[in-house]
Amino acid sequence: MNEGDIIVFKKRYKPANKTIKFVHRIEEVYMYKDEIWRYHTKGDATDSIDKFAVYPKEVVGIYTGKVDRIGYPVVLLQRIISKFNGTDKLFS
Repeated sequence: MNEGDIIVFKKRYKPANKTIKFVHRIEEVYMYKDEIWRYHTKGDATDSIDKFAVYPKEVVGIYTGKVDRIGYPVVLLQRIISKFNGTDKLFS
């Protein structure tokens, strides 16, 4: 996997005690001292890189087609919802 690839990965979401799948773009590929590859990812609709590393064992798929800025519809939906409920959160 390389920088720019879109991957699907699973992460444990502790507050809800469940595993969630994410679709994000790889921003950085690196190896740490333990010689295990890691990926820093970022959603297209966000400005910052995720605060967690993604390990190869967490990757469940790689997108092989082309979708530019796939996260923008989520941002649009978030803005529409916020007008109705007075919050900037998509999910409460």
